[in-house]
Order: sequence, then structure tokens, then C-alpha cells
Amino acid sequence: MKTLLLMRHAKSSWSDDTLPDHDRPLNHRGLNDAPHMAKWLHKQGLSPQLVVSSSANRAKSTAQLLLEQGLWESPLIIDKRLYHASAHEMIEVAREIDDSVSHLMLVGHNPGMEQFAGSFAAEHIHFPTAAIAHIELDIEYWLRFTVNTKGKLRNVWRPKELSI
Repeated sequence: MKTLLLMRHAKSSWSDDTLPDHDRPLNHRGLNDAPHMAKWLHKQGLSPQLVVSSSANRAKSTAQLLLEQGLWESPLIIDKRLYHASAHEMIEVAREIDDSVSHLMLVGHNPGMEQFAGSFAAEHIHFPTAAIAHIELDIEYWLRFTVNTKGKLRNVWRPKELSI
């Protein structure tokens, strides 16, 4: 059994319309939500062993803020394939993870994150910024992760719904 945590980057800023999409930073709410979600995950006993983030500034910043909380020690890998990745592309990234990692977090973007998380649910899920989906996968080895892998969406946490 593997645990996959999918996190949409925290809220980004649109204040500088000269910045390319890839370079947009987090706004004030995003800077607050990311640490809040790190604390929530820790409280749930779901500290990832590895975090893989999109190369976009807002996703990298989200991942770095999670790790700066110091609630868990996890390497951070930046992978440009997660920038606006589809479910299939996220699976390809996960398939390369060492099997010693049982709790993996991917930090990325919508619509891919919402669609991917929703593929493990019976109905459409709402996946706002900084939301985290907790998915249990019925696999022993990441290399066996495919679009047909059985999994269970255990929970979706949204910053506005939580109190730490």
C-alpha cells in the first residue's frame, strides 16, 4: 500500500500582469495557507517522505513553506513535468519514485490535480488552492502505478474548512 498526497499550490498573486504564469508568486493568503496545511497534515500523521513539486514559482514556494514548518523532514524535488500536468503525467512522475518512499506528495496545478484526485472518488470534488487529497493506492511498487490502479480517496482537506 502506498499513500499519495496531491496538493494544489497555494493562492498566487495576479498583481503583476507582466510576469509569465510560471513566475507568479504566492499572495498573502497563499503564504498563510501553506504552513497551515503542513500543520494539518502533521496532525493527521501524514507527513510525506518525499515532496515533488512543479517548477512554477507558486508551487515551489508552497512546497518550501510546507517543509519550512519543520514538522517533517522530506527531500524536495522540483520536476517541470508537473507544471500543468495531466493525471497521466503525474503518474509518470510517481512511477519513478524509489519504493522505500511509502508517503509521496505531489504539488501542482488545476485542472490536473482536481481531475486526478477526482478519479479516485465517486463524484466530482472541489479542489481550491492549497487543498490536499489523501489517496491510498493498492500497490507495493511505484512502478506498477497506472491509470488502472485501484485506489481510495480517503479525504480532501481545504484550508477554509480546517482549524488547527
